[in-house]
Amino acid sequence: MNWRNIRIGDFLHRVRVPVDIEDDQDYNLVTIRMHHKGVALRATKRGKDIGSKRMYRVAPGHFILSGIDARHGAFGIVPEELDGAVVTNDFWYFEVDEAQVDKELFLHLTSTTFFDDLCRLASDGTTNRVRLQADKFFNYEISLPEVGQQRELMAQLKQTNAAVASVLTETDQQLTHLTQLRQALLREAMQGQLLPQDPTDEPAALLLQQLQAEKAKLGKAGKGKAGPLFGEEAPAVEGPFEIPESWVWCELKEVVKSVFDGPFGSHLKTADYTTSGVRVIRLENLDYGKFKHDKTTYISLEKYEGLKQHTIYAGDIIVGSFIADGVKAVLIPHLAETAIAKADCFCIRNNPAVVDNQFLTYLLGTGFISDGYLRIMRGMTRLRINTAQLKQTLIPLPPLAEQHRIVAKLEQLMQHCDALEQRIRESRRLAEQLLQTALREALAPPAGAEAEEVSESEPELAEAAPPRRRGRPAKPVFQRGDYREFGDLFGQPEA
Repeated sequence: MNWRNIRIGDFLHRVRVPVDIEDDQDYNLVTIRMHHKGVALRATKRGKDIGSKRMYRVAPGHFILSGIDARHGAFGIVPEELDGAVVTNDFWYFEVDEAQVDKELFLHLTSTTFFDDLCRLASDGTTNRVRLQADKFFNYEISLPEVGQQRELMAQLKQTNAAVASVLTETDQQLTHLTQLRQALLREAMQGQLLPQDPTDEPAALLLQQLQAEKAKLGKAGKGKAGPLFGEEAPAVEGPFEIPESWVWCELKEVVKSVFDGPFGSHLKTADYTTSGVRVIRLENLDYGKFKHDKTTYISLEKYEGLKQHTIYAGDIIVGSFIADGVKAVLIPHLAETAIAKADCFCIRNNPAVVDNQFLTYLLGTGFISDGYLRIMRGMTRLRINTAQLKQTLIPLPPLAEQHRIVAKLEQLMQHCDALEQRIRESRRLAEQLLQTALREALAPPAGAEAEEVSESEPELAEAAPPRRRGRPAKPVFQRGDYREFGDLFGQPEA
């Protein structure tokens, strides 16, 4: 292949179609989303409501970027539905000279980190006014073969992309199946089908009666008010599925010590957060059965004095109130700091003499629990439970010894699932890396190939380019003969 150095300005020709904004006309305004998320309609406004009276009209197929946010991936192609829309001068738009570069290959490059890096290198300014600089951007040089060979490279990249896309689709399916496997294991465990039953276990109903009798005694001794006579056998509660004879259905509040919410509203605001002190456990710390350690928020010791009633401890279970995508329940580990739970993080303080902490955490994460909440909230727009609904959650309670056996077995099985997930995600990472490697290798000149020089023409503009400033001649970021290959932009060593 014959490779050559070519400036961005030699194949991206900036276009400006000025439009005088009329007060009584409607105009479609354009927005460019960052991080490669495309070009879209921002709003339709009356001319009198548009501050600038000189705008620029775009057309479908134009390549457009934000002079301010191009370094953050704010560029793309103007879609058909934005034909005739207008932009400010902060948005640059171009026609691609297909005699110099294959348009499909160029657009593919803009979907990778290549163009992000280019725009970062070509941007300059103070902290809040960093913008793309025309001289740096248009004079930036890259190395490409001739157009016919570019099309051949694009065909190869398409084949690689298709193969990688197939692998990524397969890994997505595998992760979905793995999630389903975890739920199937939890479902079998909570229905008493994961392990054989031990007939010597003390029935859970007897344990529950003893607990209820103790609560009744405490009720009588506390304020002189007698509670229900729990010592008598209570009528059996029917659950959504059958459970072994030694198990029993009950409400969550019957077997735990307390359930409480974190402080909400003006009691705890974002302005109260500090860089150290007492830890605040928030929704961002909750995953499905896993506590996220990397998200840390604190309040001062002074603020904590008024919120001590929300203190949580290792062994407490935190449940997120939002259940649209399932219940997020985590067992609080040993933390280095004192901690409280924030609003929408419900704390369950368990009674380990009745329920194994890890068993209850697994149980709350099962599909039938979230399905039950969703049935309660059918028709509601915000799928969010409260502490009363959490306390009334109907759960299957096995004998305590059976709970311990279930936890041991589930932990063993979940370790296998975690290892499998790690392998799947590693396969996905390697597949994604292959895309970058294929692009880097496809666009790297062969060893010994010399890039040819191209003409020193200025970038083409529909309007005259501004004169260069005196005493500060414009120069390319990379001088002739010192061009940067695409491969260097991916942070990987050359082969």
